[in-house]
Amino acid sequence: MEDFRKYQEEAVSVLGAGSWGTTIAMVIAEANPHLSVKLWAYEKQVVRSISSAGVNAMYLPGVRLPHNVMATGNIRDCVFGCKNIILAVPSKAISETCARISKIVDPDARFGYISKGFCKVQGRVLTISETIENAIPQVRGRIVAISGPSHAEEVSRKFHTCLSVASESAEARDTFMGLLECPYLHCRGSADVKGVELGGTLKNPAAIAAGMISALPACGDNLAGALIAESLKEIIRIGRIMGAQEETLLDISGLGDLVTTALSAHSRNRRFGYEIAQRIMTKGNTLGLFDRLMLRLRPGSVLAKMGEKLDYLAEGAYAIEPLIEIAAAHGIALPVYRSLYEILLNKKEPSLLIETIKDPRRFEEIYLSTKIQVKERKRGLEHTSGIHFREMILSSFEERYRRSEPLRAEIARFVDSLITPGEDGVPRSGYARDASAGEFALLQDARKSAAAARTLCDRYLAGIVDNYSPLVRLAFAGLVQAGALLGIGKSAGNRKILCTPTDYLRKEGTPLFIIAGAGLADPLSAAVALGNEWNTMPRFPVYLDAAGGFLKKALIHRSGGYTIDRSRLVNPLYRELLYAYAGVMLVNGVSMVVPAGEDAPVGDQFARGLIAAVGEMARNASARVCIVPVHIRQGYGLMLECGRIQQAFEMTGTPADDALAGLVLSDLGVSQE
Repeated sequence: MEDFRKYQEEAVSVLGAGSWGTTIAMVIAEANPHLSVKLWAYEKQVVRSISSAGVNAMYLPGVRLPHNVMATGNIRDCVFGCKNIILAVPSKAISETCARISKIVDPDARFGYISKGFCKVQGRVLTISETIENAIPQVRGRIVAISGPSHAEEVSRKFHTCLSVASESAEARDTFMGLLECPYLHCRGSADVKGVELGGTLKNPAAIAAGMISALPACGDNLAGALIAESLKEIIRIGRIMGAQEETLLDISGLGDLVTTALSAHSRNRRFGYEIAQRIMTKGNTLGLFDRLMLRLRPGSVLAKMGEKLDYLAEGAYAIEPLIEIAAAHGIALPVYRSLYEILLNKKEPSLLIETIKDPRRFEEIYLSTKIQVKERKRGLEHTSGIHFREMILSSFEERYRRSEPLRAEIARFVDSLITPGEDGVPRSGYARDASAGEFALLQDARKSAAAARTLCDRYLAGIVDNYSPLVRLAFAGLVQAGALLGIGKSAGNRKILCTPTDYLRKEGTPLFIIAGAGLADPLSAAVALGNEWNTMPRFPVYLDAAGGFLKKALIHRSGGYTIDRSRLVNPLYRELLYAYAGVMLVNGVSMVVPAGEDAPVGDQFARGLIAAVGEMARNASARVCIVPVHIRQGYGLMLECGRIQQAFEMTGTPADDALAGLVLSDLGVSQE
């Protein structure tokens, strides 16, 4: 037992096996061959790669790791008993990671971190050191910020590098400096934790802006120099009110890191900004001939590439949004960073950034005259089944889960209501009694775990998503009454569609048809009628209790239908997944028919949540989505009354979302709570 304790004390734990976390583990292991360096990886394939080949093939290919770097997928084993811990996970995962290990971190441990960014915890914007201190109070005073101009690509190849190491504890600071120092890596000690961590965090948006202007016409090194100068002013301005020392911000962890990240080809933030600008300048979304061919042969590979485009704005928002909140709370002007925020989140044209860099004092004037970016309607994916968008849908849900504190709180309240027993000791909710043991266990974990929430949504999605086949569609298109064989369609004749005189809008967006009335009594007929009118083939909903057995459900899914379990609509996690499904399909050019939900247990809450989620996704993807309220009446034939067509991509926040939802629900005649 004594030997085990000594082994644990001499071990170093690195949590996060990305390129920088792996590089730091390599540096410590090489400089201290007598120590064991335990490297925790979230991805199982990373653990296998390091364990079997001594290389992190996913994040640091070609770099052989020392024998004393040991990879593990068990975070508890990695941390337990260790005196020196280094956190290297992305900023958006820090709060969750710290919560997982808070009870097993040794009371005497020194806790370093190389992550950069802000964290949102219970609606508050915190620095990483504040997040660690709140989650793991036993390490207060021994938290160590490690930052500076340091690309993993160079450090792993032993290029000369300087890092700042800051802590209130001289002993903790000296310990980590001793672990990291080697012939090619020098550490500068500091007591200014805030200054070191803010320098590394605040330069990230500037680096994104630098990458963006590098892709824009007539922008070169001259404007990049002006950007760095203006960004440094704003970094000092915000750093000062947050307690950072100006001297620290002008040192390697501030100005040094800013220059390196903004100008280097290795910079992920710069590359990120460059790719955003390239996508903004791409006017259309139509798939090329090769991609159309591959879509038929290997749809998964085409959609996997396209899936990357849905995540970039979420990442950009995470980098800049908390900073703007802090500035607004303290009344600080950050014109360059604010212009980047408006481009990323509110879809302003990139000219706003260029003109603001040139004259920051004119930001408000420039902002008011800058147009919104909007792309043409996406074409080429109309006949792609929802199954092939699975990863996009789950990633969209997970990103929303991580970013939205209100959503996590709503899920927690829902689960707590399920486990509250009545007087007889039996759960009050019928949902709790009907849920399987596996679903119930995942629901409980989903209150705090994004991984558990995603796993449960993956299970839900398997029962929801369409498996649309153009061949099946052709079989039914000519004779819609064949839907009667499924119990979801009636006569194809006597269809009448009444629309407001806004036909020109149909060409400007992928339609989201929100239906009320008797629409779900005959969804296939309604979908074909609307599809013929709009020259599209929308996916249509069928309630699970009307979907029948396995074969019938399979035919429904193959003909473009998706199934909704009405009993699960009270579950906010299930509703959010439906929103993600609809949103991903729409921004990729696949039209959708969705019920208003007036006959569901949640009433107008479903339609309101749907409109808000689709609006946010349309803005983030610069996609044109139009919302078409449809009231369907059954009688002699089928009458579809279309209300005022609204543009989802023009919404700019919660008040506008609510107002638009009110207009749509009013057109549908749905009572509003």
